[in-house]
Amino acid sequence: MMRVIATISDLATGGKLTREQRGHVLLGTLEAVGGYSPDFADRVAELTRARDPDFMLGARKAETVVTYVMNLHPMPGDADVAVATEVAKGTTLTGKVGREEIGGSLMYMLFTQVVKKRLAI
Repeated sequence: MMRVIATISDLATGGKLTREQRGHVLLGTLEAVGGYSPDFADRVAELTRARDPDFMLGARKAETVVTYVMNLHPMPGDADVAVATEVAKGTTLTGKVGREEIGGSLMYMLFTQVVKKRLAI
């Protein structure tokens, strides 16, 4: 979530935010959606410093979704996009899919499924 907020704020400002400004955007966004607490911020900082493998993988997956959905640059060799394309094709009668369907499959694969598995639901 933090990576998505950071990526979108960079896009919106042309990458001109200082580190402090980016921090204000992140905290303000989390406060606005009710997801901020000092414990949360401390945990994110801890995982970032430690370069926790699960945390870093989640950040990379979030970046993949945002990059694809917002069409920031071509992703022809991305393995997740290739799998999402095949998943999306399986959900249609014709097998023809566009960016919307592939983006939806990416969200499902890289976010929804991960959350369901982690929460055992």
